[in-house]
Amino acid sequence: MAFINKSYFSKEALIENSIAIKYNGFWNKYLVFKKLFISKGVRKKSRVVIYAENRNETICAFFALSEIGAVSILFDPRNPINKSKVQELKPDFFVGSKNNIDSCDASDCFINFDIFIEEYSNMKNFNKDIRFGPSDNIDVLCYQTSGTTGKPKEIFRIWDSIETEAKSVSERLRLNSKDRILCSLPICHSYMFDTIIIPAMYSGSSIFLSGEMLPVELINFIEKNRITVLPLTPTVYRLILRYPDKTKDAFSSVRLCVSAGSMMHASEKINFEKITGKRVFQIYGMTETGAITTDYPDGYTLEEGSVGKPFDHIRIRIDKQIPEDTDGVVSIKSFKNDQWIQTGDIGENKSDGVLLLKGRSDHVVKIAGEKVSLNEIEALLLKNHKIEDAYVCSESDTLLGQKIIAYISFKENEGGSLREISEYCEKWLPAYKIPRKFIFLKSINRDKIHKCISKNTAGKNG
Repeated sequence: MAFINKSYFSKEALIENSIAIKYNGFWNKYLVFKKLFISKGVRKKSRVVIYAENRNETICAFFALSEIGAVSILFDPRNPINKSKVQELKPDFFVGSKNNIDSCDASDCFINFDIFIEEYSNMKNFNKDIRFGPSDNIDVLCYQTSGTTGKPKEIFRIWDSIETEAKSVSERLRLNSKDRILCSLPICHSYMFDTIIIPAMYSGSSIFLSGEMLPVELINFIEKNRITVLPLTPTVYRLILRYPDKTKDAFSSVRLCVSAGSMMHASEKINFEKITGKRVFQIYGMTETGAITTDYPDGYTLEEGSVGKPFDHIRIRIDKQIPEDTDGVVSIKSFKNDQWIQTGDIGENKSDGVLLLKGRSDHVVKIAGEKVSLNEIEALLLKNHKIEDAYVCSESDTLLGQKIIAYISFKENEGGSLREISEYCEKWLPAYKIPRKFIFLKSINRDKIHKCISKNTAGKNG
């Protein structure tokens, strides 16, 4: 498929700080970047670390490097690069703005964005005959991730898989040239970059690049800029709902709310729809493959754990331990890739083709011989009207094998006691599923993609 559509050239492509660059300008900037990268010595298979700030130059650099055949390594610019990180990344070049040089411990191979921007500003005439066509089967994108194992690893993607995902996501989400899409989460993550930005550019949509905002700032931004597609995480949606009086009017232009990064529970969807009048559709994916499923637009279900049907380029298999089981470990592959990849999630394929997730394989534990889904307990806790957030895990126990621990934060101006929460669990759960320990927190810390990584206690233990 042709990625560059000249009918979009007069449209705004990327907007940041109220300054827009049109598609024609973006692709001419791409030509400048490609020329200057080559002049700096970037070649096919060069490893180029991009300080992936939410700015149009990051995206432009990726396209230019892909055309050359180099590998773009998207790096979170908030993290300093010291000597040990340089050894880990094994870069041939670093690309970023002038203020990134100070945090880079490899300034001898640093390429400054500012030179590229100056060259682009000096262009007299825009070229209308622009071609873009990377080699399909070479690595063009690399993510540094710890995945679910906690061990750092590199995930590579070839252009063919990125382009196939862009077409599939664009068609399923019905992205179009009238859409105004907010990208406020870090674009160094695959959710924002592969699943939102690349499909949006394929569709000719206008993309608003911003940094992360406080909830009220975010609500005002959505209203002011008439955002139509809103890709966020469950945690951000929860924060938005703290301001119900501001939210409904601000969301009048929004046609599609997307959630990814972690599961949004059915009770949270119901609450969001009740307050805003908008539905939130879940995208399920992983860094290795990009988007796997979504429940938009084939149907909207409030069944706990539903993540919809696979995108057209994805196949799903459930690896069952026992043939009679309905669930097992979810494995996926692209139709252009013969290799099955285990996601580590426990799921069930429903008769209508909808994938139902029941937790992580490492989130299903045995308590006194009984299988227990920690996600089920977490979902139940989040249904309690006093609870803002919850995280459920387990630790070894000499008697039961494992025991369940629940970390809980309460909504603002709400409170709860150990007795209240225990009685709530006793009402809805069998005895072996009730957490043996409750820890009450002011908040549950999550990383930038809002997955639970640490739990700093600041309250009382039960």
